[in-house]
Amino acid sequence: MKKALFTLSAAALFAATTTAQNINDRTWTDGLGGWHCSKENNGNYQFIGGYTDAGLDWELKSIGGNKYKVVDAEYNMSGNGCNVTKIKITDGYDIEHLILVARDSKNVITALLTELKNWNSSKELFLDMLDGIYTDPQGKQYNFARESLNGEKFETIHSEGDMSQCFKLKDGKVYWAEFTDKGIDLYNTVWDDDSPWGYYKKTTIYKSLTKKDQITEILTGQYPYTSTKLILPASLDYFTKAQLRVMRNEIYARHGYVFSSADLKAHFAKMSWYKPLNDNSKIQLSQLEQLNVDLIKAEENKKEK
Repeated sequence: MKKALFTLSAAALFAATTTAQNINDRTWTDGLGGWHCSKENNGNYQFIGGYTDAGLDWELKSIGGNKYKVVDAEYNMSGNGCNVTKIKITDGYDIEHLILVARDSKNVITALLTELKNWNSSKELFLDMLDGIYTDPQGKQYNFARESLNGEKFETIHSEGDMSQCFKLKDGKVYWAEFTDKGIDLYNTVWDDDSPWGYYKKTTIYKSLTKKDQITEILTGQYPYTSTKLILPASLDYFTKAQLRVMRNEIYARHGYVFSSADLKAHFAKMSWYKPLNDNSKIQLSQLEQLNVDLIKAEENKKEK
């Protein structure tokens, strides 16, 4: 009886694992938009939804294995002819992600989607960027840790554009967080009723905070999550071209990379956690880190400043 139960469980597990590999009948996201994928009679996969929740944004043709070819694309999705690879990655928190990565003929990432498991993806992106230890010019410390500030829980709310960029404290005060080269600027806000749905907009600056270069013994740098979590394209809209360059190179710096660029060398020399090695060839990024590096570089090249 036990053997029969084991066989049944194994078969069920195999079936579930096999089903999990299919890209159709699933919803995918880039961190902001959501696309539902369905398989059509011609065998192609159509992605409908996105930022407007209407119409076809992407159509893929299977070319064998985990490979696809883009045969139709609209809006900000990757162009026709790009190759798409389906991969699975486990992040630093042992969370497994099913991902679609589109690359052009030069192997540059043009789109990245992951299976949407909840509708709070923009909130999660905001919290990833916000988490950390900061100080103000007077030396007062501000510890942001997963929807809390100095141990006090706060509510994450949407600002203009439907992206989570504001948080409300228990006293009712709402602050707008804007990311800077050194950390974050916190702005006071007012409620704007002119919008059909209403939203908070920033007014005067409240505090300019500097992020500590080492949050914990494990998480280091201004952008520690880039070595532990999958980055989605929408999160990179928050940053300038210069910030993205530092973000990308910080991944290498955590492994002891020796920089030849004078500005990067000077920047990371100030970090208490940075321990340069003698041989860059010995450095090995994880699969997750390499994917994040490629994505950041692609977004970096899109920005003018």
